[in-house]
Amino acid sequence: MEKAAYAAHYLQGAAAAWWESYKTIIPADEPITWAVFKEGFRSTHIPDGLMELKRKEFLNLKQGDMPFMDFLNCFNYLARYSLEEVTTEARKVKLCRDRLNPEMEYALSAHEIHSMKSLVDKALRVESSEGCVPSPCISGFKDSAKTAIHSTASAATSGSTV
Repeated sequence: MEKAAYAAHYLQGAAAAWWESYKTIIPADEPITWAVFKEGFRSTHIPDGLMELKRKEFLNLKQGDMPFMDFLNCFNYLARYSLEEVTTEARKVKLCRDRLNPEMEYALSAHEIHSMKSLVDKALRVESSEGCVPSPCISGFKDSAKTAIHSTASAATSGSTV
């Protein structure tokens, strides 16, 4: 019940108006659980057609050329629309592995992976060891270092101080 009340507190506009109306049709002695809130909200605000479209998008998702974390974010986002497919941790791991690109799947094939945490850890290690994804931290540092060097050199030649 607390989770539903907490979520309802953040509703605005049409969603807040829906909530005020929705509360009146539920008997006063019946608690509004998270399941009741979620079902009511989804049935009102998320059309069945959209749920089906996102479910199909989830079922057809492949890593392809995406960096692993981008793929994982898509996977987790779309999994919300296909909860019956990811009922257990083992099922979620299998579905995620089945959608990895062939190179990543091959690199992970020697490992027994039973949790999403383990899958993420190993996939990130594989990706970074193959050098296929530059670290944004390192490339960002290189870019800012180049800028600093060029601005210092420009200032030195023009006689100003940095």
